[in-house]
Order: sequence, then C-alpha cells, then structure tokens
Amino acid sequence: MKIPITYTIGALLALFAVQARAATATVLPGQSVQTAFNNATAGDMIIIKAGTYNEDLTLGKNLDIRPESGAVVNLTGNITLNAITGTFPLAKLKLGSANKTLTITNCPDVFLEDIDGISGGLALSVTGSKVYAYSSSFKTATFATSNWTMQECNTTGNLTSNGSDSRVLRCNIGDDFAHNTGGDTNCTIFQSTVADHIHSKAKRTWIGYNTAKRMTIDGSGAFEAEIVGNDFQRVDNTGHDWRIVYLDAANLTAQVRNNTIRRCWGTNGNAECDGLYVRRGVKIRIHNNIFHRIYRNGIYVHADTQGCEIVGNFFTYIRDYAVNAPFDGVTCTDNWYWNKGQINSFSVGGVAPQNTGAGDPKFVAYNDDATSGNNDYTLLGSSPLINIGSLDTEFKDHDGTRQDIGLYGGHHFDANGTTSQKPVVLSADLAPIRIQKGVTSIVKIKSRAAVSTKK
Repeated sequence: MKIPITYTIGALLALFAVQARAATATVLPGQSVQTAFNNATAGDMIIIKAGTYNEDLTLGKNLDIRPESGAVVNLTGNITLNAITGTFPLAKLKLGSANKTLTITNCPDVFLEDIDGISGGLALSVTGSKVYAYSSSFKTATFATSNWTMQECNTTGNLTSNGSDSRVLRCNIGDDFAHNTGGDTNCTIFQSTVADHIHSKAKRTWIGYNTAKRMTIDGSGAFEAEIVGNDFQRVDNTGHDWRIVYLDAANLTAQVRNNTIRRCWGTNGNAECDGLYVRRGVKIRIHNNIFHRIYRNGIYVHADTQGCEIVGNFFTYIRDYAVNAPFDGVTCTDNWYWNKGQINSFSVGGVAPQNTGAGDPKFVAYNDDATSGNNDYTLLGSSPLINIGSLDTEFKDHDGTRQDIGLYGGHHFDANGTTSQKPVVLSADLAPIRIQKGVTSIVKIKSRAAVSTKK
C-alpha cells in the first residue's frame, strides 16, 4: 500500500513537535522538587541530584522522574500521586520519614520498583488505582478498591486490602495480611512469609507455599479456597481460642492439601489450640497434611459443615483427638497417627477411621519439641507411609504409584513450589476426573491462579 507523501511528512512533523516540547530539568540539593514538578509539562524529565529533600510533594501529571545515575536520593516528605494518566514508573528512590505516606489515588497504571520506604518508615496508601510494586519496601501498605500486585516486596507492619483483588508474590510481611472485603474479589498469596495472621474474606482465595503463624477464611461472600503447600506454625505457648487454620464461611468449598500445621502447645488450661477448625457450612477436602504438636485437636469438624473428606493425613503429638467430629457424615480414611505425647483417640463421634495405621513414620528428621527444632517430613525409604494411602486413582502420587500418606503424597503438591521460577498452578479441576483410554468426549480442564515470580 502506498502512503501519500503529504501524510508521511505531516506525521513526522507532529512527532518532531512532541519531541521538541519535551524538556529536562535538574534539581540540585537545596532546590525544590515541587517547583520542578510545577514548572514541567507532561512528558518532561526531572533528574534529581544526590541528596535529601525535605518537602511534601504532589504530582498530577506524567513526568519521567529519576535520580541521577548512581545517586542516592531521599525524598522525606509525604508524596501524593493523583489522577496521573498513562503508565507512570517511579523507581530507585528512598522515600519518606516517620509518619509519612506515599498516597496513590485514581491512577490507572503505576509501577513502583526499588523503592526504599522502610528506612524512613513510609506507609503506602492506594485508592482507586492499578499499582504494581516490585522489589520495594514499606512500613505498611493499604489498598482500597484497587487492582494491585506486590512482588518481592517487604513490609515491617500490616498489609491490608479492602474491596480489591490481592496478589502477594514472594513477599515478606512483617505483621498481618488482611483481605477484608468480600464481594467478587480474588486473593492470592504465593511463596511469601507472613509474620503472623493471614485473613481472607475474598470470594476466591489461593494460599500457596507460604509461611505464617495462622490463617482464617470467613465471611458470607467466600466461595472457593485452595490452601496448599504452606507451613503454619503458631509457636506461642500461652493463650485462649487459638486455631491455627480456621475456616468459618458459609458456602465455602475448600481444599486443604499438603500443609504442615503445627506447634501450638498452650500452657493455659483453657487454650483451644485446634490445628484445623472447620464450621458454618464449609465443604472441605483435607488431604496429605501434617498435624504436629497441637494442644487440643488436630482437626475439629463442626456439625454444621456441608461435607468433609479427610484422606492421607499424618498426626502426632496431639493432646486430645487427632480428628474430633462429633456427628455422622465425615469421610475419614487412609490416615496415620504416631502416638507421641498424649493422644486420647484417633477419632470421636461418627468418624470411621478406615484403613488407618499407627506408629513411627520414619521421617528424615523429627523433633517433637513445642517451640524449637527442625523437622524434615520427607519419608525414608523404609517408611511405612509409602504406598499405603488411598487406592483411589485421584490420589495417586506424581509418579503414578499409590498415594503416600503425609506431606509429599498425592498429586496436588508441587515439590518445587517454594523455589521454582516456573509457574505453579494453585488450583485446578479436571472433569471428568477419570478418563478412559479411547474416550472421544470433550475433557474440560480448569485452572486458576497460575503464578510465577521472576527476579
């Protein structure tokens, strides 16, 4: 196709005109960064020389802001980004001081990279915006009605999400994570460390390959949860009403698979340290978990649940019952317990522990201390837990053999989930589950939360 020469010349002239309008301004120590912002036009570059700049800053236009090459620039005041159109990157800066905030409001695409907000105690507050934060640190972070991702980031305090989709990928959260609002929202936490509590009210929750003290899913809007490959360690020695994993959401369908749930051994006589507490209409499948050193029950299933399947789990050093489900209707098969410490019974009420074994599992490393000691729940070659789980095809191990009981059994667990750079699927459904050779009908595979972290 031939393009008229007049159109080509006109396009080039327009491009030269845009380039001609772009300008570069340099800010020196002692000068005002805000003045440079005010005098610039959208598209201009602002280069900031090394130094500390003690002023509050407000920006409402898309500028190219960067420190001079190799310079350390510290902006210590409050920073407000409001209604900046287009993609706006902010990178390689030290921001904030005590009680200061980076506020982002009504911005469609903000990218934060290598932002050091911890040194100055900076809080991040985002409302009505799309924000991607990478390799950055903040004192706390709060998101409201936003689309946000934090990847390889750190906070010293809480991370809070309200009315937003939450994505936390390979982060370190110094206190609690809370996805507070239900509605049609998603919550994904992957390969991260949360110092205390993970709490989600999202319609769809995927918690995969993390470390935390405890976790709660509740609220009337919760619909689906996948909890796989996590290490939940309560650790505390005293207290009351502490459940390590607590599911209390009407109409929730949950999968709790290949987790370690351990080390809640209260000294308070009234402590309620159940490992996994299930109630209020939850329908749940509990597969291949480790329940270790728990003050009361390994699993407590409340009578108002909609269905419970307990298969391939290992229990040890449980004070009361490995499984306490005082009503009929719970499926509990092919589990194992080791009678270390105190244990009254494997089950109570209507649970029938069919084909359940007991005895030394022969782990690579085992330490039953309440607050210290490392454990490696990998099975030795002589372990009685190998190929002794369910015969059901659905539960086969990755190599196609009969299910092993314990942490690494079944096909849902990704052995590289905590270290792999490849995408890891946190939830997947296959219908039909069994496919006969020669079947020509349509096979549907559904997956959610396929995530990866890229350095």
